[in-house]
Amino acid sequence: MVGLIFRLACILVLMWGCGENDQKTIASFEKACLEGRSRACLSLASFYAQQEASLISRLKALKAIQKACEYGDLKSCGIVVRVLYSHNQIDESMKWLKRGCEWGEPKFCLVLAYEYLRGEYVAKDWQQANRFFIKACYGGEKIACKRGIEILKQTFPNSSEIQGLQKQLGS
Repeated sequence: MVGLIFRLACILVLMWGCGENDQKTIASFEKACLEGRSRACLSLASFYAQQEASLISRLKALKAIQKACEYGDLKSCGIVVRVLYSHNQIDESMKWLKRGCEWGEPKFCLVLAYEYLRGEYVAKDWQQANRFFIKACYGGEKIACKRGIEILKQTFPNSSEIQGLQKQLGS
């Protein structure tokens, strides 16, 4: 019942905006977000994103989405990475990519692997690249399996990890 009321409050805030009396609703979203409810964080981010295009509103929206990411909403992590990247905050974007990879998003691991191969935004490091390829492979990214196998065959042709990656590729 509380979940239904919460969702209805989210819809009302998003549809009609907030007046002075509705600041309590926003305060409730903020509290729920800080308590670990990723949906509240997303509703809050949506509210702030619909406000006047001020820097403060945008930053509040980003912070709310970052909280949703921290609470396990991996789609939110992707939004955070794209926003930071588009605003040329590459180091911060890389940190969030690493978090997303550590938290189980294989696509983030794959992006990190390619970043370490290219060496444009992070120091070029084929070992780190391969570590992320392997993690992405075991997360289901087939292209990561292929790239990981290629690197291992060039660097450690007798590695037992090659067989593991080949099994993942075949499954």
